[in-house]
Amino acid sequence: MDYRIMARLQDNRLDMIIFGATGYTGKYVVKDATHMCKEQKMKFGIAGRRRQALDAVVKEFASDIGKNDIPVIVADIKDEESLKKMAERAKVLINCCGPYRFYGEPVIKACIATCTHYVDVTAEEEFMERMQLEYNHAAQKACIYMVNACGVVCVPSDLGIIFTQQKFEGEINAVEVYVKVWPTDTEKSPCMNYTTWESLIYNLAYPNELQELYTKLYPTKLPELTPKLESRGMLHRSDVSEGWSVPYLTFADRPASLRTQRFLYDNYKKRPAQVQVYLTLKSFEFLKGAITGINLLCMSRTAWGRNLLLRVC
Repeated sequence: MDYRIMARLQDNRLDMIIFGATGYTGKYVVKDATHMCKEQKMKFGIAGRRRQALDAVVKEFASDIGKNDIPVIVADIKDEESLKKMAERAKVLINCCGPYRFYGEPVIKACIATCTHYVDVTAEEEFMERMQLEYNHAAQKACIYMVNACGVVCVPSDLGIIFTQQKFEGEINAVEVYVKVWPTDTEKSPCMNYTTWESLIYNLAYPNELQELYTKLYPTKLPELTPKLESRGMLHRSDVSEGWSVPYLTFADRPASLRTQRFLYDNYKKRPAQVQVYLTLKSFEFLKGAITGINLLCMSRTAWGRNLLLRVC
């Protein structure tokens, strides 16, 4: 397939397609896309395995646009041809189908084959690093962008650091990010959906995978940065975040920010900032979180433990 011909066909495509639109995150994306596309006069479609469920999403979140104005596309992660037919109809494909460790790669391959820009909301560091290692060259050849981690977990910290660097008069040596979580008694929704829960478990299960990927992806080390940003330990109080704070290790806030800093250094020779991310909880919530975290860490390392954790969710 001639990539230049495919690029010229972009003009006949939808501005974007949301894949996995019937899922927990996908519905939020559809809701936001409905308002954005209406204001910007853009056209979008939704995709997933079950047409009936997709029709229900349109009815619930995009009824004011009109069912006939939002194409509904049936595509299955196990059907490579259906993924290609979906991808070739979009300028940008937003992938909300996770866990990405299991379901992300076929979508990326379909986007490369059809010269379609790719965006996802993953917080799975292993997936991001592996996809960059294996498909970066192919994406460049296809003249497309592959953008990971565009969800609420990673965007605020990553963009916040970039904003700080742009506004700071001088070079920033280190940035500490505090993520605050204040559950309320009125909250009735779960703290996370099943897909996020599954991703979290597998993130904890295979820590050694990342070191192997780092070695292959980044053969040259970053320069020694001084003064060195030291961790504040497993538990501390900070004057910028009320409560007890611990290192935020379960999601990709810090890895995503460090990937950006590495990119800016490798491509533009900008001095990278050191980054630490902490999670702040109230005293009682910290105690519950510590017990939960220890149990998760231990159980996720074995197959039977992972199966049990996935069943109880």
